[in-house]
Amino acid sequence: MLDPVDLLLAVPGPVDLATGGYVYDRRIMAAAAGLGVVVETLALPGGPPPVGPPALAMLRDRLAAGPVRALLIDGLALPGLAPLLGEITPAGSGGPRRIALVHHPCALETGLAPQVAADLAGLERAALARVDAVVATSPATAALLRDERWTDLPVTVIEPGLSIEPLPHQAAPDGALRLLTVASLTPRKAHEDLVAALGKIGRDHEWRLDLVGPDTLDLPHAARVRAAIRAAGLGDRIHLHGVLSGTDLARRYAAADVFVLPSRFEGYGMAFAEALAAGLPVVAARAGAVPELVPDSAGILVPPGDVDALAEALRRLMADAGLRGRLARAAAEAGARLPRWPDQARRLATLISEV
Repeated sequence: MLDPVDLLLAVPGPVDLATGGYVYDRRIMAAAAGLGVVVETLALPGGPPPVGPPALAMLRDRLAAGPVRALLIDGLALPGLAPLLGEITPAGSGGPRRIALVHHPCALETGLAPQVAADLAGLERAALARVDAVVATSPATAALLRDERWTDLPVTVIEPGLSIEPLPHQAAPDGALRLLTVASLTPRKAHEDLVAALGKIGRDHEWRLDLVGPDTLDLPHAARVRAAIRAAGLGDRIHLHGVLSGTDLARRYAAADVFVLPSRFEGYGMAFAEALAAGLPVVAARAGAVPELVPDSAGILVPPGDVDALAEALRRLMADAGLRGRLARAAAEAGARLPRWPDQARRLATLISEV
């Protein structure tokens, strides 16, 4: 029999991926442990989403092996775990409190075939009907879950804390404007829109773009992004760096002048929070939670998928140092107000005790 656990996180493995959702999971569990909460992370097999029978068996065996006060199910695991959630002994009868952690519904991922999206939505709704509480990582995601009737439960918003400490800004030695994108090379992040927009600008201005983030999650899409860069003749101006973290990532923010990421949807957007904390003007699509996180005073938001509007926003910032300065100051002010992980872990600990 295993020792009692206050909080068991069930999430598809591997859990060390450098995406916002996985960073959130790791950080909030570590912060909860720092508050004295006994935590455990269960890396489910099968990959997202949905996880399959081996994941169901693993979680079933773990729950039988020792007492668990609260079971936190990452949204990527929700669709596949819907059958098991109905079998678990209710909290009032000695079972764990079942808490869904929704970054954004899996069914809304960009690029899914319509039937795949419909199947995922059905499984997610079934899973959300079998939990005791729901956590969303942004007000926008909470509103979506309520307004579109994904769940009838109250939704608690626990936004991410700030994941890096900003470093002082460092001007580029060659005088070029440094653009930075931090995101996985996946369709929802719309790197191809960004490459197309920069192709319209071409060499009218001196600029460089650094693309930071995982490039192995969707290999065909990553290949398309690289092909688009070559086709636009921008291989000498756009550089891919893969995954960076800690001080290496903080140095990229410090070396940048503008943060740009035209995602088609964001459940929160941790990279935007990092950019604000670094005092960077933001260019982004007005999609999902981005307008909540990035104030108009700190960035230029354009319609999702509008390459012409994206190119025009970048041109404005390239040509107007005064505008960049005003947006940068507002970004730093917004970044200073962002929550920290210990505060967010306290909110989760409170929820565990109340469910």
